[in-house]
Amino acid sequence: MEPARRKTALYAGIVTVAVVSAGALFLALRGPSEEERRLAEMNRTLAAERDALIAERDALSTEAKDLRGRNSALERELQAARERNAALKSERDRRDAAASQSEKGLADARAEIAELRGNAAKVAAAQQDLSRELRAARERNAALASERDRRDTAASEARKELAQARAEIAALRENAAEASAARQDLSRELSETAKSLETAKSRAARLNAEYESLVKDKAKLAAADASARAALDNLRRALEDAQSEVARLTGARGIYTVQNGDSLSKIAAFFYHDAPRWPDILRANAFLVTDPDLIYPRQVLIIPQ
Repeated sequence: MEPARRKTALYAGIVTVAVVSAGALFLALRGPSEEERRLAEMNRTLAAERDALIAERDALSTEAKDLRGRNSALERELQAARERNAALKSERDRRDAAASQSEKGLADARAEIAELRGNAAKVAAAQQDLSRELRAARERNAALASERDRRDTAASEARKELAQARAEIAALRENAAEASAARQDLSRELSETAKSLETAKSRAARLNAEYESLVKDKAKLAAADASARAALDNLRRALEDAQSEVARLTGARGIYTVQNGDSLSKIAAFFYHDAPRWPDILRANAFLVTDPDLIYPRQVLIIPQ
């Protein structure tokens, strides 16, 4: 605004000077007067002012030119500033969008971090569980290894025992053949022994009956001569021999001749120190004695083990 006002004032001064110069020229042609001289002086003054104004105009024109150059430069700078401002605004918008995106990404990252921390806690707990399971598995493996070694040792011993058992089986098979033959021999011997036992028992029963009959017939014994008593003694000895044979064949302890006042319980008490065992004696002599109260003196009984 200041350069425009100066330019307007300059043009007004030029017009004024032109009017005054025209008036002075008119007065010079008419001849000077006091007033004219005063005007002439004024004209000179105005001329000087005009020259100053012209000089000032030129200076202002130069200044205006400079101002127009600076204004163009400023306009270019303003345009550049506007462009920079637009670029900065675009960059700011881009950065705001990026910041918004970053904030969203940051929120997502924080949520993911929180989730990862939760997962990390779960993983840590799972690792602890796995560590415990691993320790337990190692202990089980150690126990299994120990058990495996024990079983290997047992298997080795078992193999040795198996080899020994096989050798023993082979020996037993050899012995089995011998035992089979011996069993057959023993079976024959037992059969013969059974027959002998039955024969011995029959003979002992027969002799016992004869001896019992003679013992009970006291009148005949009293009147008997020496030869009859000798026959009775021979019969008693034969009965003892027969009972001894039965005792041998049955594996009994031996024989016993009944004395006056004896009973089966007294005999059991004497031999076993246990009177209630008298039924054992009765069973061993069942082929001779049917009633435990009907034993008689000088009767020969078998005493079992």
